[in-house]
Amino acid sequence: MKTTIDIPDELLRLAKARDRSIEPVMRSANEIVIPVIVLGGFEYGIRQSRHYRRYADWLDASLDSVEIAMIDREVAHAYGAVRLELKKAGTLIPINDAWIAAIAPEATA
Repeated sequence: MKTTIDIPDELLRLAKARDRSIEPVMRSANEIVIPVIVLGGFEYGIRQSRHYRRYADWLDASLDSVEIAMIDREVAHAYGAVRLELKKAGTLIPINDAWIAAIAPEATA
């Protein structure tokens, strides 16, 4: 089973609190996948922190054991479909969230 991590705010909160509640989820997955968009969110948040070095080291160590889901042609196609479906429904979401929604099914296939 692959687990896609798309919740940078929650993971950063857990890291700040040194909370271990995410560990069972991480341990139960055969593979952890982080969309590149989420990785960018991690980098953005970490660069603003006064604890930059500690969080950057945490991220570097964490990335050794995860797969980064990249944007490719299939993801771009899914992104276009997701955005159009949401537009037709009158339910637009932030662009990065739409990219994550497009990457997640490809990453966990």
